[in-house]
Amino acid sequence: MILTVTPNPALDLTWQVDRLVAGGTHRAETGASRAGGKGLNVARVAHAEGASVLALTTAGGPVGAEFAAELTASGVPHVLVPVVADTRRSIALVDEAAGDTTIVNERGVNPSDAEWGGLLAEIVDRLPGAAVLVISGSIPPGAPESLVPMLVAVGADARVPVIVDTSGPALLRAADAGATVQTQCRRTRRGHRH
Repeated sequence: MILTVTPNPALDLTWQVDRLVAGGTHRAETGASRAGGKGLNVARVAHAEGASVLALTTAGGPVGAEFAAELTASGVPHVLVPVVADTRRSIALVDEAAGDTTIVNERGVNPSDAEWGGLLAEIVDRLPGAAVLVISGSIPPGAPESLVPMLVAVGADARVPVIVDTSGPALLRAADAGATVQTQCRRTRRGHRH
């Protein structure tokens, strides 16, 4: 089983406009919303390819309820740890004329220590059945510096390879902690960066 962890999930909202004009008013058809974050995106692709997968993340507030409903409807196996703060949103405006996408990502809210503890407990419970642990996406501002090294250590203690795809200091901490593979997350031209 591929076990994915998304530390900073988002409800991805996408609207397509004929032409994006800075400062202008735009009309769009009803947009699309999808539970997202890089770890969830990994889980979606793996699930679509028939791999055994379990996505672990947090969800909170009214946005978190919409996030949870979409994820359930997707059929991707998942466990959501409840948090008090609203799940963040990520907004993509697709400019049809330019063939480009403008993205605005909310930063997210750092879960409490107890909420992080709930996510960690779920990870520990699921690791015995995992072939790999994938920690992917951004880390919410204010998250403990020990978060990523602790997740890497939990995977290593269970003798499960750990892949970390993030950026900035968290990526360096993953490497220092001995992650099996570390990559820097980047935004694709049409995709979301998380």
